[in-house]
Amino acid sequence: MAKQKNKQKQAPVQEAQLPLQTSSLFSFSDFKTQAIVIAIIGFVFYFNSFQNEFALDDGIVINKNEYVQQGIKGIPKILSKDAYDSFYRQMNAKDQLSGGRYRPLSIVTFAIEQEFIGTNPKGKVAENCWDKNGNGKMDPEEDVNGDGLWNENDCFISGMHVRHVINVLLYILSCVVLLYFLRFVVFPNSYDIAFIAALLFTIHPLHTEVVANVKSRDEIMSVLFICLTFIYAFKYIDDNKRVTLLKAQLCFFLALLSKEYAVTLVALIPILTYIHTGQNIKNFFYSLIPVTVSIILCGGIYFLAKKSPNVENILRQSVNFLIIVFLLISLLIKSKKFQADNTIMLSLGLTYILLAYVRIRLGIVILKADVPDNEVLNNPYLFATKPQQLATEISTTFNYFKLLIFPHPLSADYSYNAIPYKDFTNPEVLLSIFAHIGMVVAGVILFVKRNILSFAIAFYLFNLILICNIFLNIGATMGERLIYHSSVGFAIALAYLFVKGIEKLKSAESSKRSIVMALLAVVVIASGFKTIERNADWKNDITLFTKDVNVVPGSALANGNAGARYIDLSERPENKAQEKELLNKAIGYLDKAISIHERYVTSYINRGLAYYKLGDLEKTKENWDMVEKYYPHYPDIPRYKEILAQGYLNRALNFGKEQKYTEAIAEMEKAKAITPNNPEVWYNLGGAYFTIKDYQKALDCWQKTLELKPDHPQAKQGYEALKAMVAQSSMKK
Repeated sequence: MAKQKNKQKQAPVQEAQLPLQTSSLFSFSDFKTQAIVIAIIGFVFYFNSFQNEFALDDGIVINKNEYVQQGIKGIPKILSKDAYDSFYRQMNAKDQLSGGRYRPLSIVTFAIEQEFIGTNPKGKVAENCWDKNGNGKMDPEEDVNGDGLWNENDCFISGMHVRHVINVLLYILSCVVLLYFLRFVVFPNSYDIAFIAALLFTIHPLHTEVVANVKSRDEIMSVLFICLTFIYAFKYIDDNKRVTLLKAQLCFFLALLSKEYAVTLVALIPILTYIHTGQNIKNFFYSLIPVTVSIILCGGIYFLAKKSPNVENILRQSVNFLIIVFLLISLLIKSKKFQADNTIMLSLGLTYILLAYVRIRLGIVILKADVPDNEVLNNPYLFATKPQQLATEISTTFNYFKLLIFPHPLSADYSYNAIPYKDFTNPEVLLSIFAHIGMVVAGVILFVKRNILSFAIAFYLFNLILICNIFLNIGATMGERLIYHSSVGFAIALAYLFVKGIEKLKSAESSKRSIVMALLAVVVIASGFKTIERNADWKNDITLFTKDVNVVPGSALANGNAGARYIDLSERPENKAQEKELLNKAIGYLDKAISIHERYVTSYINRGLAYYKLGDLEKTKENWDMVEKYYPHYPDIPRYKEILAQGYLNRALNFGKEQKYTEAIAEMEKAKAITPNNPEVWYNLGGAYFTIKDYQKALDCWQKTLELKPDHPQAKQGYEALKAMVAQSSMKK
């Protein structure tokens, strides 16, 4: 009888708002046909990304990630390390981001792909990996990207084509699953709204960063498993089977392993349950108790213990305790002595998974970075006052909404100075405040009325809370990929309002269909042009940064990256005639990057490299000295010193050919000062002193050469011959 009673409580009430659909705005209303339409559109929009290479963070997350390069053997490390662990170790750096980044599932898929692409057991590609046939020659077909250079980039590109195809297929799959979720869970009686919402999500140009940037697969997989969690959660509410609950829990866990944004499900599922079933308000609040108690306890413990050196261990033990408590509660509820609405069991089951995930995460990542928070590229509000920071964060949340409405122009970078600091007198800040307060008020009112629009608002706002920086510092001002989850709520709301507006038109059904088809055709075509164009920008770092620096000219990072890419362009044989022009253009961007951010180490490196290529060794030294000043443990400093020393040595040899020995010695002394343990510098300096007949200094230099490299044949021969000559000369005297 108890089960019968519970089922009566869950009788659908949504029919009162969305009557059973008897006609459709489309000639196709079955799921299969709509899914095929969504899949075809997704393919057409993104097929031109198949030939893309790698860009932005693809390098550090995939190509230079030792664990990914090891293939399946690297998966245990991927599952037990921060997402950027390999990068940090290679840079001789500590964790830079507070809270860490634990999103292993997408990285695991990269490792699986690598197993088929070709593994690199040592975690990195060989120096001559491009030489596929092993003949030691630079064959035309081995220059995979056709840039006239044979390097490690050619080793990665073929594999990246495969990864891009998989990204697009996963995106299409997620859009189809989203359609299923919307049709059978959110809008079971209005397939038009479900289809239009899925269509708007699929075609939105703001998603190009997620799809065309392989590293952002975590976003795609997160939304995919979030939708699957919803589907199985509501199936469990319907059938009350333990196996269905286990499927919901598994999908929730995979969603969390994709990206932590799935945490919003513990609130969104109860909200949608309340809207769609006859659940009373008491049971709704009961279903929120497990996660609310967990958040309050863990948050309170962290607040009290955050100054303790053992805060992470204290939190781990607290989470362990909560896991045991909720497990016991679940067992009690399942016993014959207790009966409860299965929505409460669902909430307990999901909270248990959330706590297990938090416990795993606490054992892997750090809560607070071990480095000072004084790098503006990681802490974009470093130079802002507290009011400026809050005002800018509020304004930025409205930037997301504007891009969802009109996605142009787009940029891969919104880091420091791309978005100027604002104060509370700025109209955009005030508009953002009123807009979001309006959304909250509307959401609450509509929730009380059990209106599905409240779920769309909640989906949008709950995910926005995680990325807006107001409540959680995410280490980035803004990013188009970050609004990906919220765009689901945006698409639902827009589709709902659109269909409701069409329904209010006093026109024949055929006229309504014509209006809908015409409007959607315009939106789809416009979005298609924008998406396909933007996919091309994401081909590689050169196409991306040389384009985006014009969109965000105030960004330090955009200028620094554009400068680096113009150096890359100068190295291509096809650009030999424009080499100097391209290098000067690179220096211009790097000058601007450093003027915006004076401690921008990477820009000093690249500006020094540009000057080196132009033959200005003094300016090269100035820039690379700044690298050592600001980042003394930078791993490539020894290599840059060797390059600079070789530059001075080459200049010295040229002076020697012109018989300008004094100038040659001066240049070699500079090389010696930079790399005092370079045997070639000492050897050539000895040769110069020998030429001007300063034999004692020549002997000293060659002796030092042999100390550094005992098997140096020329130094050994020269030293012994000169020593004998000096001895013979002394005997004659």
